[in-house]
Parts: sequence; structure tokens; C-alpha cells
Amino acid sequence: MKAVLLDAPGPPSSLRIGELADPAPSPEEALVRVHAASLNPVDFKVAATGSQLWSYPHVLGVDAAGVIEHVGANVTDWQPGDRVFYHATWRRQGTYAELNTVPGHTIGKIPESVTFVDAAAIPCAGLTAYNSLYRRLHCKSGDLVLIHGGSGGVGGFAIQLAKQLGATVVTTCSAANVDYVRALGADEVIDHRTENIFERARQIAGPRLFDAIIDTIGPKNGVDNLRLLAPEGGVAFIAGIPDLSSIDELPYSVAIHDIGLGGVLVAPQFRRQQEDLAKMASEMISLLEKGEIRSLVSQVISLREIPQNLATLAGGHVRGKIVARI
Repeated sequence: MKAVLLDAPGPPSSLRIGELADPAPSPEEALVRVHAASLNPVDFKVAATGSQLWSYPHVLGVDAAGVIEHVGANVTDWQPGDRVFYHATWRRQGTYAELNTVPGHTIGKIPESVTFVDAAAIPCAGLTAYNSLYRRLHCKSGDLVLIHGGSGGVGGFAIQLAKQLGATVVTTCSAANVDYVRALGADEVIDHRTENIFERARQIAGPRLFDAIIDTIGPKNGVDNLRLLAPEGGVAFIAGIPDLSSIDELPYSVAIHDIGLGGVLVAPQFRRQQEDLAKMASEMISLLEKGEIRSLVSQVISLREIPQNLATLAGGHVRGKIVARI
């Protein structure tokens, strides 16, 4: 099979297109012919450091949509020919390849009306946003929600999902993306380049403060987020949890969540959480099928264009989702 190969830890420019032997599924897995895979920041981040879990050459990629070619002996819910999509883990051979194996209990079905490209945009970014708002922060109608980085993949899905719940959404982005995030449903927009994000957010929220915050930027934002939370509010850190020792004790309780869905695929004992990936995927794609959310696909590329587009993604400020047709 053709794949994007990493021969040693390094930047996206070190990736190459090559051939690998076709993988074989275990009794618990399905073999999927990948039709589309989306790009995510986790790909270039883990490529830079590598992992002791890998053998080289390694295949990156955690999002996939495709067709099942074969199922293992213990996979009973799926059969060859099924159109599926899923969130994989960076710890194993990834989805930037023509074929990929995946545990059968972690995948979701693609409706006939949804394309492989749109389905592939959902797993990592979409399920992260869904998990943050629905599973961790328990967002509900009437909540005031702050989303850092609303023009990115996680941020764009989070805006749409929060609005589906009936929340009021404040988000940050650059001036070039203001109209884009408003079209997704943002009620208030803060220009992170020209405004003091946290002062402006406090002005918008007023004394009620925020019920929920999703931070897609990274630890540098961390402790300032906590000072914006209302009692019993919560923050979901997508790009790393900050050093919490530097903040004064708050006069009330808040919830702090470190989000990383790929971690649930580490070991068999986390099967309940792994099955929840499939459940969230089904719920997300149902919203997409009904036109209640958009897939956020901003660019469709080829397998060979993955390295250069990962480099672009690593540079930041990419709007929406980049998806590769395999």
C-alpha cells in the first residue's frame, strides 16, 4: 500500500511517500480501505518527537473515512462494504495510508448522503469539541461559553455544537476570520491580535462570568481562563493543561479538564470509553447529515500533498479542516 512515511522523528518536510506491506486485522479489528483522512496538529507534534512505541517507517494520521474490506473473527457489528469513519490513535500506524486497521467497537457508520471527505473531517476535532461540551462541561441552553480559536477545527465545531445546545458563544480569532466564525454561530468575537482577550472577555461576560471555556491555544492561556469562570463553571484544555500552581485559590469550585481522546485507545481495559468514541461519532454525523452542523472542510488535497500541508498547519492560522483524498 501507498502511505506517507516518517523514517525518524522530524518536521513535516522529512515525510516521504512510499510503500508498506498491507496490514492484517486482529480478531477484534476491521481492515479499512481509507478514502479520506484529515490533518490535525497532533500529527506534526508527535512526528517531531517520535515515540518508543513506534517502529519505523511510521505512518501518521488519526482521522479516517473509508470502506471495510475485511473483519476479524470477533467483529460482529460490521461487514465488508460498510462505509465507516473513526478516531484512531497516534500510538499505532496511522491513517495517511491506503489501508488501516481499527478496533471494530470504535467506528461509526457513514450515511449514504455524507461524503468520505466530510466524514473524515469529524473525528479528532469534532469529537474533541463534542466530548468537551457534552461529556465534560455539560453545556446547556442559556450558558455563556468562551471558545479560544474559533476558526480552527476544534473551535469551529465547538461553536456550532454550543449553538445547537442554545448557548451564547464568545470566540477569539483574527480579523480575517470574523465573518467566518459569525457564520458558524458566534455571538461575540474578540480579535486576539488587537484586543486583550481576557479583559474583553470579562467586559462581555460581566459579573455572571462564563459557564464554560474551551481553550484550543495552549498552556499560556491557562490560569487566565480560570479567573473568567463562574462558580461551578468548567474549562476544557485541548492543547495542554497549564501550570495551575501559579493561580491564587478561587473562592468557589470550578472544573478543569484535560482533553485527549486518543488516550482512551491505549489499552483494552478502557473499552467503555472506546465504545463512546463510536457513539459520539454517530451523534456527530447525524447532526451533519441533517444539516445542523458543517464539516468545516476548507481544502481537499491528495496523499502526496500531506507533508506540505502539515507544514502549513504547523505554522498556525489554518481555517477549518484540511482533508486528503487517499
